[in-house]
Amino acid sequence: MSQVNVQDLIQLLESFPRPQSRSDRNQLRDAMHKFSTKIQDEDVLQHEILSAPLRLVIPRVASDLQVFEILMKNKVPMSIDDLAKQTNSSRELLARILRYLASQDFIGCTPAQTWHASALTPFFANHGYAAGLRFGTECVLPSAKGLPTLLADNSFKDMSSMTTTAFQIGNSTSETMYEWLASHPEVKVDFQTWMTESQRHQGPIFSILPLDEFINEPSDVETPMFVDVGGGDGQVCAEIRRKYPHWKGKVINQDLQATLMKIGSFPDTVDHQDYDFFQEQPVKAAKIYYMRNILHNWPEDKCIEILVRIRQAMDTESVAIIDGSSISDTNPSWYESYVDVVMGMFFGARLKTLDEYKAMAARAGLEWERSLRYGNGSSQHIMVLTKMSE
Repeated sequence: MSQVNVQDLIQLLESFPRPQSRSDRNQLRDAMHKFSTKIQDEDVLQHEILSAPLRLVIPRVASDLQVFEILMKNKVPMSIDDLAKQTNSSRELLARILRYLASQDFIGCTPAQTWHASALTPFFANHGYAAGLRFGTECVLPSAKGLPTLLADNSFKDMSSMTTTAFQIGNSTSETMYEWLASHPEVKVDFQTWMTESQRHQGPIFSILPLDEFINEPSDVETPMFVDVGGGDGQVCAEIRRKYPHWKGKVINQDLQATLMKIGSFPDTVDHQDYDFFQEQPVKAAKIYYMRNILHNWPEDKCIEILVRIRQAMDTESVAIIDGSSISDTNPSWYESYVDVVMGMFFGARLKTLDEYKAMAARAGLEWERSLRYGNGSSQHIMVLTKMSE
């Protein structure tokens, strides 16, 4: 390609507007990644790989210093002296951090060496994603460091044990990740805050699957309509109440007491119930049992145990709905592959294919009705299950 053509291409890319569709953005991102492999030099690739952890660590430090928030509040570029004063940090250290951030386009730099927000700065200034940076440095990085040791010690067998994980090696603990989070409440809060922000973009279940189709007879105030198993802060149940105000029966959010105690003010139209999903399901014959992003955290035998508890509580009019990530049989996306490895490092679990979900459902005594993919090119699926005939 001639130099003129290269410059024309650069100009075209710089002037190309942001696609409005997330699906279009995903396709363009994938195409650009594939194109980048054509122009990659091996010495550059080596350093890109070695420097990869800095893409998490340096923004985490900058977030701790509130660099992103400060730049977002200031409408004009700031000098390094002003930033050092506002962040109460060393000018020399801050210069290193700002140079790195600008090299990644996380912030902008003028020719006069003043600093300003870039198109990516609002992401890092977001409270939820800032919590993700902290969680990543405390949990993801140590787990990645422990992974080679775990696999070598286990003769390179697959990650399948919740009690012997890369997370435990990386964090020098015998506790499972959930136990460790319970004893590190500040990291647990960051984890939950980040997950809430991440799931905000998935959209409510009823935008994909109208739930009235499962309510085929009149109900009274005691009828359990919707049970969110492991529902965390109960936001899904609140959305259900807003969407279906005509439902007379109960909408119930279930989670462990430690999680429920952290819920603040909430509509009194949602019931909260202390429940461990490995125990007998106390709500019988609900119209809908719902699980969002639960099963990918657990090995297959534990997933079946969770599903069996739900099946035992169902009647012939009940449905169980799994709302979770799956991995493609062929050509999985970078996101699916990343989540799959992280689930292995944290829990000895992995993303399941739809066929594997079907097999688990069958072993738990549940009939597969249908699945729907949603989320603009994401790996998220809604899976509808009914109770098998006795």
